[in-house]
Amino acid sequence: MKDEPEGNISDKKSSGTKPNHEGDVLSVTMRKRVEQAKQKSVSQMLHSMKPQQKKSHKKLIAIIAGSLTAVLLLSSVAVYAFWYQNPDNAVTDAMSKLITSESVTAEGTVSYGGQINVDFTSSFSYDKGFSGTGGASVGLAAANQDNTIEFEYNGDTDGDVYFKLTGLEELVSALSAQSSIALRFAGLSESQIRQQLEKLASLYQPAVDSIDDTWVLYGESEIRKYNEIEAREYECVFETLQKIGDDPASITDVGLAYYDSRVVKVTDSLGVQNGNSGYAVEIDGDAAKKFSSSVQNTQLFKDLKSCSGNTISGGEINLQLNDKTDTEKLKIELWIDQWFHQLKHMNISDESGQLNIKIDFSYDQPVNVNVPSDFTPFSDIKRELEGLLSFLTLNPFSTQQKQ
Repeated sequence: MKDEPEGNISDKKSSGTKPNHEGDVLSVTMRKRVEQAKQKSVSQMLHSMKPQQKKSHKKLIAIIAGSLTAVLLLSSVAVYAFWYQNPDNAVTDAMSKLITSESVTAEGTVSYGGQINVDFTSSFSYDKGFSGTGGASVGLAAANQDNTIEFEYNGDTDGDVYFKLTGLEELVSALSAQSSIALRFAGLSESQIRQQLEKLASLYQPAVDSIDDTWVLYGESEIRKYNEIEAREYECVFETLQKIGDDPASITDVGLAYYDSRVVKVTDSLGVQNGNSGYAVEIDGDAAKKFSSSVQNTQLFKDLKSCSGNTISGGEINLQLNDKTDTEKLKIELWIDQWFHQLKHMNISDESGQLNIKIDFSYDQPVNVNVPSDFTPFSDIKRELEGLLSFLTLNPFSTQQKQ
């Protein structure tokens, strides 16, 4: 037997083992694919078990929270629409706040019959006092012009009130001229008219000379000079009101009594202007009676009643609040802030259109009470003022509007 080259032997070995090598490669490949499939399956399973479950819970919680929020918002809107913005609730809330506010400023006008026109600004605070300015014009046919009186006043918490009138001289002169016309139409002779005018002048001229453009003091010390009992009552009233400034809660009971009674009743809604809701209102007589009865049980009323020696009776208050002969003929409009329920504007007119009142309200504004250093005590001019009042009462001037 011939020997074969080594290379041939190697080739034979390689050719003899080739089928086994391919099987091994296939086996290894299959094992790798199986392992990869297992790893991928485990990875997907772990991924689906942990992250996806947490994501699903968060989404569910978000949906539930959103639904609850929507329900709460809708409920809040319903409460706002049906309770807070209910017309009667809004008006009652506003009137209660007007009573219990620490400070209020009112600015407005009052006109009657085209003859009398008053404009004013008045501020009030329980712990500061009150102050105001304004003017009143009176149209007289004889003067053929409007005669204006300007006024100012300041009052402190002790009850001292200072007031000043300017323009009295011009007004009483016009009234005197008007009186002469009335007397002439009455058939009096010129000498008789002159005598009557001189008599009238004796009534008003001393007061005009004393108080025109002059500050006058009126208060407990002045009242005491001629009436001790009235002075004590006056002092007691202001001391009681001063307690409200020291303890605002003392007026809260009055506000609550009003809130429970609802004296002002809404008859119609007037829409919205500048963020204020308008309401036509009227005075409810039965509610006014209930309010007056409730007020009598408050400590503030009891303190005020004690100032007058317990002479104030509930029956007198009921009569005043339930007297509808005037109020039922009035047209009253209230304009109330939608969000804060504060009375912002008031219009009052009568059936004939002769009376017109317009008032704007603001709250929590500084109240400046300026006490004058130079003034005349009321007691010094009391007699002169009584004469002026007699002139205004007896003066037979015509009330016809100037042409």
